[in-house]
Amino acid sequence: MDICYCCDVVLDRHKASQEHIIPNACGGRLRSRRLLCAACDSYFGAGCDAALASQTNHWMSLLGIPRHRKPVRAIRGSTVAGELYDILPDGTPSRVRPSVIETQRGRATFYEIKANDEKQFSQALGPIKRAFPALDVEAALRTARRTTAYLTDAVTVETTIGGPDVFRAIAKIALEFYLHSGGDRSHITGLVPYVKGEKELDIVWFHYPEPPVYRPAEKEVSHVIQVVGDPLEGIAYAYVELFNCYNYIVRLSGDYDGAILDTSYAFDLIAQRTLEQTPDLRLDREQLHALFDHKDTRPFIAAKGAMDRVAGIAAQRQTSAEAKRIVRRVVDKLEHEARTGTAITHARAVGYLAEALADFMFSRSNSHKD
Repeated sequence: MDICYCCDVVLDRHKASQEHIIPNACGGRLRSRRLLCAACDSYFGAGCDAALASQTNHWMSLLGIPRHRKPVRAIRGSTVAGELYDILPDGTPSRVRPSVIETQRGRATFYEIKANDEKQFSQALGPIKRAFPALDVEAALRTARRTTAYLTDAVTVETTIGGPDVFRAIAKIALEFYLHSGGDRSHITGLVPYVKGEKELDIVWFHYPEPPVYRPAEKEVSHVIQVVGDPLEGIAYAYVELFNCYNYIVRLSGDYDGAILDTSYAFDLIAQRTLEQTPDLRLDREQLHALFDHKDTRPFIAAKGAMDRVAGIAAQRQTSAEAKRIVRRVVDKLEHEARTGTAITHARAVGYLAEALADFMFSRSNSHKD
């Protein structure tokens, strides 16, 4: 008989939840119906899991990682000039609000408006119409120039790592993988109150050792977990690595006397498959406690290097995806012309494609230069 580790309710077919050991919002695929009831799943989903998802959502979007449920959210960022953009899951930037530039030329006032669509354009015209009642809004909409162009200004997205709620989410991942791997809850009794937010413990910290615990393949972005129970050393611990850049050590128990346990898991988020290569972390009692007694106070340097690697992979994937979209747009344009009687020639197709690719590459070079 399975019970919810959080509230001890019996997990029958009505109450059991399909729990993602690594949250679905972070791209997790490892699931179990033997861990949480639906009510506790919702509690964590709105609490510590949501905090972790908030810190990692930009990787889901930039890498194009699907969720089991709900679409990936857009990323909010800003340019140097302070303009806000939402970066959509396919990499497309969308203005949060229209840009309105007012200039005076003699006694005349001119407005330059940049908007995503006619609806946003009309919203920008509202305040102008109130200031100048004679403004013909319909005429402005008819004469507005509709263009598609690449954004050449860099968009900065702020991100953080860690924090109390995120540490609880990481401990929850470790706890659930421990239980999923056959670990006995009675040997890590202090962990559940911590995960529930009822108790404060110093059991989660960043871990970026040299050499690294896990070395991903060249274009791999993965989630990695290892849990170890060592009764001879009297310790149990877990290593959790998300997106190969958020790396944590979790001290599950300092007086462990359960069964020997050593289980690992790695999942490639891009290929969407479980990997044979897994982490291999070996710590004795003194080493484990030293990681918390003498904490790495500058883990962000190593984290930045890992994030730069993943960002490079994301940029390559977005470039490839945009190249495919360019080809699709050119094909659509040629098909439209064919339906209107224009002959499709090799030169015409090559010209359209070359022009579209040149625009894309020019926008990238300007963005990189800035």
